[in-house]
Amino acid sequence: MKKRLVSILLVLVMVLGMFPTVAFAAETAASITTAEEFAAMDAGGNYILDTDITITKPHSGDFQGHFDGNGHTITLSGMTSSPFGIVNGPSTIENLKVAGSVTGTSYLAGIAGMANTADGEIKIINCMNTADITGTSPVGGIVGGCTSSANTLTIQGCANLGDITGSGNKVGGIIGVAQYAAHKIVDCYNQGKITGFNNYAGIVGHNGGKTQGNASPVVVQNCYSTGAIEKYGTSTNDGYAIVGGGTGANTTNSYALTGVAEALCKVDGTNCAFKTDAEMKSADFAALLGDGFMAKAGSYPTLAWEVPTASKTFHIKPAAATLTVLKGSETAYSGTGAEQTVSLPAGTYTYTVSCAGYKTKTGEAFTVSADEADNGATLSEVTVSLDEDDTAWVSLTVTKNPASALVTIKDAAGNTVAETNGSYKLLKDGAYTYTATTTEEGYEDAAGSVDPTAGTLTIDLPKVDSLTVDTTNAKTTYFQNEKLKTDGLVLTVHYTNADDKEISAADFAANPCMCLHLVHVQAYH
Repeated sequence: MKKRLVSILLVLVMVLGMFPTVAFAAETAASITTAEEFAAMDAGGNYILDTDITITKPHSGDFQGHFDGNGHTITLSGMTSSPFGIVNGPSTIENLKVAGSVTGTSYLAGIAGMANTADGEIKIINCMNTADITGTSPVGGIVGGCTSSANTLTIQGCANLGDITGSGNKVGGIIGVAQYAAHKIVDCYNQGKITGFNNYAGIVGHNGGKTQGNASPVVVQNCYSTGAIEKYGTSTNDGYAIVGGGTGANTTNSYALTGVAEALCKVDGTNCAFKTDAEMKSADFAALLGDGFMAKAGSYPTLAWEVPTASKTFHIKPAAATLTVLKGSETAYSGTGAEQTVSLPAGTYTYTVSCAGYKTKTGEAFTVSADEADNGATLSEVTVSLDEDDTAWVSLTVTKNPASALVTIKDAAGNTVAETNGSYKLLKDGAYTYTATTTEEGYEDAAGSVDPTAGTLTIDLPKVDSLTVDTTNAKTTYFQNEKLKTDGLVLTVHYTNADDKEISAADFAANPCMCLHLVHVQAYH
């Protein structure tokens, strides 16, 4: 009996030894919390992102493992390549969000530049890119390109919200190029603007496979795109709303917003159509796309893994006021505008509306129930009108010479302050500037800062009295048709109400129109 037990144990050890070590490694994922740890990941490792990070360098080398973004965001800063330059199969990247921007050349995307399925399947699941991607070819929101004929790439439940620009060929909202195998793009959407020179489209820029390598066409299913499709530079090649050039993808149940492009696909799909904005924002459209999507009140469908939200609209006066919505002590939303629609997940919220020169208002707490969030409900609207804080405002009276001068006062944001009978209502602590112009001969324009608390502002536009020209170091003898040379020429402007101003040759070169204006003024006198 003892020998038999030993034999059984030996067999078990031999059987277990036949399993690859990666199967055990998959049970425990190594935590990533810094950009340095991300860049140094082993090619075949298993990792989980445990916090949001900002990276300036991509993962060093090819990746062939498992990466779980865990719902966190990688922000790209100063990047010239994708966070994952090359991903080799078998690999899985999932639950990752990417933000920021990247500007580079070929095989560029928000998640993976190149997906190489030669040695196994690659899955990119439940990922989102909001970064703007600018490159040459191929360029995509999620993946730059996959041209392997062995095994497949599956992109499922992914979204692109960034603007994707390619100066060359093969540019797509989800993937730039997918060909030579039955690669799958399922339950995905694009809301970013797509700009390309040739073979560019909302979901897949270029596809192929019917006549080269594997005969199976690329699968595009349950997808939609609302982003504008635009030509790059001098291109005369039309883009497509869903799938661009190539031998034809198997495109089914996929849609695009009316007007983003002339045609949906280079090769017609099945159950594919343009839809109006209202149609695409309806609950029926989300249901049409299938279980991978959910309705979002007042907006386009979101993916089932995204946090469900209800929407609440705030009408605010003045329009410059800031609306801040808090969930506990954390800011759930902050924005400005006369009408703001806020998407909120389940929870209890408070809000404040504030604006310089007005009394801040705090609204009553409200709750978004789980059912309301899950169903994308539209909550009751709120109107908030702030009362002016009289102690925060002062009146400024402006006198000007000449009286015909046009005075413009602007605040720090560049907004023009309204004038009433020569007076301006200004914030006591505000920062303002003025410009004054006139069409009367003999005057120059004026500009400066404003002290709101001064009560009055007197603006005297500089009036030209005379000009003198010093030609000591300048050319004074010319042949017929020879151009005037300003080198060494010094012009002095004398004013009746301001200090003299000297104008050199450099000033002539920088602003010849101003100098000619002064000459014209002197000629007038």
